Amino acid sequence: MAVLTAALDDALDGRGQMVMLAGEPGIGKTRLAQELADHAQARGVLVVWGSCYEGDGAPPYWPWTNAIASFIEPLNSEQLYTIIGSGNTDIAEIVPQIARKRPDLTKPLDLDLEQARFQLFDSVATFLSNASKSSPMLIVLEDLHWADHATLLLLEFVIAASSEAPLMFLGTYRDIELGRGHPLSRTLGELVRGASFQRVHLNSFNPEEVGQFVQSRASLALEESDLALVYNRTGGNPLFLNELMRLQAEEGDADAEDWKTGLPEGVRDVIGRRLDRLS
Repeated sequence: MAVLTAALDDALDGRGQMVMLAGEPGIGKTRLAQELADHAQARGVLVVWGSCYEGDGAPPYWPWTNAIASFIEPLNSEQLYTIIGSGNTDIAEIVPQIARKRPDLTKPLDLDLEQARFQLFDSVATFLSNASKSSPMLIVLEDLHWADHATLLLLEFVIAASSEAPLMFLGTYRDIELGRGHPLSRTLGELVRGASFQRVHLNSFNPEEVGQFVQSRASLALEESDLALVYNRTGGNPLFLNELMRLQAEEGDADAEDWKTGLPEGVRDVIGRRLDRLS
């Protein structure tokens, strides 16, 4: 949180920031992002969210479409036009809600693929920069390990173009999903060159922190042998620990052994999804 709030402070001072939260499933990436979002909103920052889709069929730029669409939803046509201007209409190609609010916008010119992509990227970057002038923004992009290539290219462009805007981008991804050939690995290699980029790797709880978690979640002070058992079974993963505490609460007996050795349904589902990817 100290790293994230410091990055937010820099963004509010007009130095655009990008922070990536990395870690295994259940480690707390989304929860930490929500904590920052709550902190940012309390300071008057506008927060928008976009999530990548795991399955097939999602159109290119899907998380950007979600985030920008949620921003423009409460705007009337005049407010929207003030942000877009007369020559920044390419963004409507990936955010159809813009065209519905402003059907009078000029259609983008017919250009070759590379020129059209540059015009689109510049249009999105300009739109976000203009939008942040009236209200600083935090843009959260979740599950970037599922992002398509176009989404990641746009991310690289927008980050580079936002160095002097009150904008902060917060991305989350599962590092266990990445190999050297993964598209996000290439994007991270590009982003790490920028002074405004930071990566925070979230680690599992150590045994002492597991004991603190159980104490705060279920008011249980575990003996050393039980603490070792719970730690070894969960690996210190907060999601697994939380599900184990749910099982303990359902049993309602702090001295029962089943919750320490059982496999909660939530944990079974998470592990099952990992196993489904194996041959």
